[in-house]
Amino acid sequence: MEDKTFELLTKLYSEFVQFKNEVNEFKSDITEKVNKNNLVLEDVQDKLHEMSEIQESHYEENQRHHQEIVELLTEKITTVEIAVKNANIKAVK
Repeated sequence: MEDKTFELLTKLYSEFVQFKNEVNEFKSDITEKVNKNNLVLEDVQDKLHEMSEIQESHYEENQRHHQEIVELLTEKITTVEIAVKNANIKAVK
């Protein structure tokens, strides 16, 4: 009876050790994948931050260009208005 109990305990211990090794291997694989994912995430965050800065820069540049266009059009409209008024005055005389 003692031999069977010993065999059973030995088998149980062996299976437990094997299970522990599998769990440790799984943990190691998961840790490695998490580390890779963290690197990828950091890279994506860096790229997103860079894209955000570029977008902000383009937005500001577009705002400046629009303001320049508005000012140029305002000057041209003013010039045309003056020309029309002068033409109307000459036509009236």
